Parts: sequence; structure tokens; C-alpha cells
Amino acid sequence: ISKDFVNWIDKTQKQLVKDATKSENKLYATLKKTFKNRLAKQKPFVIDGKVYYADLCIKSLNLIIEVDGGYHFTKEQQAKDNERDNAFASIGYTTIRCTNEQVSDSKFVKELRQHILQIKDSKKL
Repeated sequence: ISKDFVNWIDKTQKQLVKDATKSENKLYATLKKTFKNRLAKQKPFVIDGKVYYADLCIKSLNLIIEVDGGYHFTKEQQAKDNERDNAFASIGYTTIRCTNEQVSDSKFVKELRQHILQIKDSKKL
């Protein structure tokens, strides 16, 4: 990978973090309390020559969390999301998708946090 490509990836990541949605920022802030430095925002991955950015990533758990806005319900976007999820799965990552509306629900966020903690505990076995 060329230095220019790496610089482009880094610059794009910084812009995506800056432009993150309210829901992405809210979920990040909530999960950051539990997962501290293990939680990354807009984590870049190069898979089969394509660059993908995960909204949230916990690398130690091989876990990606995507926060989907309304446009994710279109057939075209669902196909792209499926391609992304398959690309992440090809390198051993599991993707959890949630909607902006779910992130607004504190009960959902609490259950999501518990689910991630269960994944963490199961990896220790």
C-alpha cells in the first residue's frame, strides 16, 4: 500500500469522525464508558482492495457496530451493506447493525452493551 493511499485513508477517517451522525456519537459515547480504548470510531479496513470504514469497532472482539440511518432501508443500500458485512466476515469480524431509532432507545442501548459484554466473556473461555 502506498504512502499516498495510507494518507488518503487517514484523512478520510478523520473527516468521517468529524461528520459522524448524532446517533453514532451517542452510541460511541455510551459504549466508550465500558470499552475504553478498545472502541474505535470509523475504523478503516482494506479488504480485497476496497476500503471500508466501520462506524464502531472493537478489534479485540472482532466486532463491528454499524448505525444505520433511514437510507439503509433502500434495496440498493441493503445490497451494499450486505457486501460490507460479507467483506468484514471474510476477515473474521461479526457485524451488528442497529438503527438511529434504536440508538435513541436507552433500553436497547443497555441490552446492546450487555450483548457485547457477553461476547467478550465468551471469548475468554
